[in-house]
Amino acid sequence: MELVAYRGEEGADACPMCANLYLFGERILKEDVFCVSRQMHGDALPLPGLDRELYLSAESLASIESLPYETERLYIKNKVYTGERLATHLWLGDHTARRDGRIMEFADLAAVSGGAKESAGIRRLGVLRADVDSLGAAFRAGFPGKYATLTRTAVLSRQLSLFFKHYINALCRGEVNGVNESDMEKFSLFGKEKKAERDLHIVYSGGDDVFLLGAWDDVVELAVDLRRAFRRFTSGRLHFSAGIGFFKEKCPVAEMARAAGVLESLAKDRPGKDAVALFGTASEERGVSEGEVRAQVYGWDDFIDGVCGAKLAFLRQHFSFGDAKAPSRVRLGKSAAYRLLGLLEADGRSVQLARFAYVLARLDPGAKADSQETYRKIRRQFYEWYKEPEDRRELSTAMQFIIYSIREKGARTDG
Repeated sequence: MELVAYRGEEGADACPMCANLYLFGERILKEDVFCVSRQMHGDALPLPGLDRELYLSAESLASIESLPYETERLYIKNKVYTGERLATHLWLGDHTARRDGRIMEFADLAAVSGGAKESAGIRRLGVLRADVDSLGAAFRAGFPGKYATLTRTAVLSRQLSLFFKHYINALCRGEVNGVNESDMEKFSLFGKEKKAERDLHIVYSGGDDVFLLGAWDDVVELAVDLRRAFRRFTSGRLHFSAGIGFFKEKCPVAEMARAAGVLESLAKDRPGKDAVALFGTASEERGVSEGEVRAQVYGWDDFIDGVCGAKLAFLRQHFSFGDAKAPSRVRLGKSAAYRLLGLLEADGRSVQLARFAYVLARLDPGAKADSQETYRKIRRQFYEWYKEPEDRRELSTAMQFIIYSIREKGARTDG
């Protein structure tokens, strides 16, 4: 077979099919219409046909009326075309993060965690895999016997697909309010002012599941927006479980998908499901072997209200991090944060409590400091949370998010 230049890698050759697949993959992100024709033209992708050759290309909507070749079928994504030529519309979850009109690479996405390259925040990709819980049971028992018709089942399936193929694009753009809604706000982990559009790519979304990746904080925030919107969309009758992993930008996509899938399975193993599992393999910063799993699994409400709404909000309100200066807050450096995290992840025995008390005592700013009253609140609240295993676990996860948010992007990960 004759090889041709492969534009995905300089100096590489590939078969015509692979070369055209790369070009077609680029065009489907930019163009709106898919054209099927009998004529070979430009970089069209050859398709198997019944006793004939067909060719697929992606074109702009503006060019449809003046194409230099004859089309057999037209498919238009995320729009309804009413021109002279009849087109079948396709809903596709295809959001891609862009900068200056250019699709962002994985390295770009990892670099803008925290909202911008200059912002604090560990340089990581976040990966989300989610799947609707007990969907088979919903189809079997979702309608009373006399209403269980094929039409109603098909409509339910179509509406679920519409959410994951169409409405998810609006959520990725930061549009969290639906029809006749105006009181919803985008979820924010750290209360930072960020641009409306999320810095992430949808790899796949449709039917009843989703796989996306991007800047790690945007992925976590989008996951919460997605869960809230889905609960409203289904009137609270359906829910989904998700796995969220954090990876270096050079990690293969297949490995990220596999690891996030393991987390998703852990979430689905929780009684009642409706859960999220985070982190997975232990963070490299603490030198734990790659195979060890330290996933944190929470019901969605516990994660949103307990981890983020209570623990993380408390940390943000009472501590100052990095170069931030707030006289009324207690300064928390990375070393102290790591020590607290290690003790929170321990088993909570009395000897660990003594060590925990010692680390807290070292945060004391002094009797005459402006932050002394804040320190007393921190000490009292931390002791209360430390005594309860579930509160301690939630505080541990919140502290992990804080550490991720204050790590410099160029910091080493081996100590």
